[in-house]
Amino acid sequence: GKWTQLWENTVSEDYSTEDIRQSQLELKQFGKYCYAEYRIKNDELYYIFGEIKGNNIIGKWGDKLNELGYYGVFELRIMNPHEISGMWMGHSNKNPEKINTGEWKWKKK
Repeated sequence: GKWTQLWENTVSEDYSTEDIRQSQLELKQFGKYCYAEYRIKNDELYYIFGEIKGNNIIGKWGDKLNELGYYGVFELRIMNPHEISGMWMGHSNKNPEKINTGEWKWKKK
């Protein structure tokens, strides 16, 4: 289905405003696996690939065009049919020594 996603960021000035971190994604489910792509800043293309385990989605995310750009993992809880929320963790090649974390919330359109 179609979702609006928003991830929290407290470390990078490149992603300081909510309108940059929020975008639309279409989640596609294949059995217990799911996949989606979304854009940040209208030009950065990211993906998520996850496995559904009970009420959780556990997986990885990353810059689709630059494997070592910005990437990491996530664990999200399916709260109800209209809300998914949890945490992301990852790092960028600009700051490889720092692992960032934050909340990640999805709302059904």
